[in-house]
Amino acid sequence: QADYDLLMADLRLPDIDGMQVVRQVRDTRPGTEVIVMTGYATSELAVDAMKLGARDFLAKPFTEEQIKTAINEALEAGAAVAEKTETAVRHDLMIDVSIQKREVLKVLNRTSEDEGFRVNLMEKGSLALEEYTLSDEAKAAIASGDLKWINENVGELTQKQLMYVFKRLEREAW
Repeated sequence: QADYDLLMADLRLPDIDGMQVVRQVRDTRPGTEVIVMTGYATSELAVDAMKLGARDFLAKPFTEEQIKTAINEALEAGAAVAEKTETAVRHDLMIDVSIQKREVLKVLNRTSEDEGFRVNLMEKGSLALEEYTLSDEAKAAIASGDLKWINENVGELTQKQLMYVFKRLEREAW
């Protein structure tokens, strides 16, 4: 069940059709690059393999240079895709963090402007925050008045935004 960067599949295998292997790898491990090889090459087989997602199709006998080139190109392409994916994930995470910061500030601003909301938040805790795009951790921090978490994850707050946190902490003291 390990992830592999590259699969080299022969189309003629003793117990299974090589195309079936390619199809299964594409379905279960889409990030794995695939090189198909066969001693019975036809243009139809090559087209079918490429349609299934094979990066390259090598007809036997192939040279050492051909196999090295195919492997290098497949691994480079896989690395480029992995890098793009990692960049996209980092970007999404940055957006999520940005959205969460904005939502926390929106909640804190609302607590200073809307007494009913503030009271509801004090009484119901994180249940009062369902309409906001917040992680469970952020909801818990707001509901409990966790100033350390808020400062670390949101940054410095204005006096207006701190009002709820102080009121929440005062309530805990009693």
